[in-house]
Amino acid sequence: MTARANAPAPPPGTLVTGHFKRGPRYAIHRESGTRDWLLVCTLGGHGRFGHARGEFVTQPGDMVLVRPGVRHDYGTARGARRWELRWAHF
Repeated sequence: MTARANAPAPPPGTLVTGHFKRGPRYAIHRESGTRDWLLVCTLGGHGRFGHARGEFVTQPGDMVLVRPGVRHDYGTARGARRWELRWAHF
């Protein structure tokens, strides 16, 4: 596993949304999570969410809700060529 930088989170109290089309190297790591909720919806390809017992790989149509303060370890699934997602911090 390669070393990962801690990614900054958006400011709390603000609704921030986006639409990403990412390739196989996309990954986010936030050791302490964020102070807001994160909702991610997979539109195409496959995403990966790491957790204490392993990983969850998303399929198109899957939605993942991450509560405040939970470590973020997610990105394009291993072996997947892409991940298209909509996300919202709230």
